[in-house]
Amino acid sequence: MNSRFAKTIFAFALVLVSSAGAFPFPAGSPADQLRGHWEAELAGEGKRFWFYFDFQPKADAITGTVELAGQDRQFPIQNGKISGNNVSFQALGLWTGTLEGSELKLTRELDGGKKQHMIARRTANSQ
Repeated sequence: MNSRFAKTIFAFALVLVSSAGAFPFPAGSPADQLRGHWEAELAGEGKRFWFYFDFQPKADAITGTVELAGQDRQFPIQNGKISGNNVSFQALGLWTGTLEGSELKLTRELDGGKKQHMIARRTANSQ
């Protein structure tokens, strides 16, 4: 290999490596980022509850399950929708949320209009 060609390749590689941080690769669509297991804690009125979510998004829809800790059953997600970073679905109430980085900020609306706010985070066993 001639010396001039080797220097050109080296210079190109140096520019490529040094500029890699300036052009971040996309982290995937919000749907891809939601996939897997999430956990949210709800504290209020002297009590604590944990919700476990298993999200299975596909394009602009989301399915999966919601489980309330201490109960022996999972509730299927129904009418799940994804729009940008926003999500909405029904399971143990009407849920709306916004994906912000590694957190899913959720609001659960119950019959009678009562609203509960919580933050879900991906669990260790998430895919």
